[in-house]
Amino acid sequence: MSEQSKVQFDRAIILGGSIGGLAAAAALHEHCEEVVLIEKDDVDFLTPQPTLRRGVPQSGQLHNIVGRGQQSLEMLFPGILDSLQDAGAKTANVSEDTHVFELGHVMPERNLGLSLLSVKRPVLEYVVRQALEKLATHSNVQVLKNTQATGLIVSADHRVEGVAAKSPRSQSETILGGLIVDATGSSTRALDWLKACRHDIPQLEKRRFDQWYVSTVFKRPKTYEEQSDFWLTFATPPKSRGGLISPVDDDKWYVSVSGRANDPVPRTIEEVKAYAATLEDPTIFELIKPADAISSPHRFTRTWATWRRYDLMPQPLSGFLPIGDAFAALNPLFGQGTSIASWQAAELSALLKNQEGVDTLTSTYLARAAQACNAAWDLGKVVDNAITRSDTSNDSLSENERKIFTSLLFKDPALHRLYVRVWHLLEPVESLQTYYDHMAQQKVPYITTV
Repeated sequence: MSEQSKVQFDRAIILGGSIGGLAAAAALHEHCEEVVLIEKDDVDFLTPQPTLRRGVPQSGQLHNIVGRGQQSLEMLFPGILDSLQDAGAKTANVSEDTHVFELGHVMPERNLGLSLLSVKRPVLEYVVRQALEKLATHSNVQVLKNTQATGLIVSADHRVEGVAAKSPRSQSETILGGLIVDATGSSTRALDWLKACRHDIPQLEKRRFDQWYVSTVFKRPKTYEEQSDFWLTFATPPKSRGGLISPVDDDKWYVSVSGRANDPVPRTIEEVKAYAATLEDPTIFELIKPADAISSPHRFTRTWATWRRYDLMPQPLSGFLPIGDAFAALNPLFGQGTSIASWQAAELSALLKNQEGVDTLTSTYLARAAQACNAAWDLGKVVDNAITRSDTSNDSLSENERKIFTSLLFKDPALHRLYVRVWHLLEPVESLQTYYDHMAQQKVPYITTV
């Protein structure tokens, strides 16, 4: 084993076997004698085919993975993007094949050097599990299924030593480990466990957005069979209704319409089509109007975005590393959950190659994981502020500001590419302001605060 990948820990414990947990296992397996993944579902992780999981709220949904997620998954599991496509995932060029209505306009279609990937959640987990099995060449990743963590074992000097758990084998057992990754999602019980250990808990940041979306699978009209085009309609604030069409398999469309608390939730196929007819751009409605549905509408709702600020704790619990929704549960509309979790796991992987002590590893990881959360937290409002070059705007863009910025996107492919890369979590929002400053130095007439 190389010096760079030397073993630093005897055992790491991962709580939860979804994408965040699997990605964390990929990050940890080279640096631990043993990785124990605890999963509450009674599921065979090496099934011969993709399967739905009862414990995953979005198990039946399609996931659209943006650029950062693709980049991070490929870093953790080399070759996985090809494997996903072999398993049926669809990719499209951004924005030649991703037809976007945004900022009140149909956006220009040009090659921005990015791709959008759509994959069914069971297929994504299946391919990631297979990739993890190939990585763990020393068979040092053990899965304990149908097992649930019930608390933390913590030393007197505030270091994790393991978890308490229950399973059909035992109603009370202790599993020892010097690193614990919490990948149990938005319903994590970590704050209760920390209180029980008499440890400080992180402060919470919460935003209410009352977001819902309803998804239905349609049979593609023959004209569009085997095409990987996407159609995306984003609401222009203060409007709130949006929609998308994502390719799935070679002959199906995954259609999603979205709204907020005051928007009527469609419950039938006819209501889905009628709701699509109310979107600002008629394209999605026109495409699905003649199409036959092959599934019933399925609703997913998230009322609050919650960010547990582990990074701001004066004394974080050494060795306790939350990831994904257990760190920050974001607005599901923008497809950022998988990307943030895999990004955080990639950061953990990089740190494990360089960090020596668990205290330093913990604090540095929490800071970097928070940077990933910050890139996605309330992204739309932050982008609006960047466009207006204001740090204090509480409202969305004015109509005039939106017209100016949209005009610039049409005229300037570099700005368009930068703007989309921000949404793909590949560039910080601040890069927009840096770009404006550069254009001003070049004496190019550019956007100013209105």
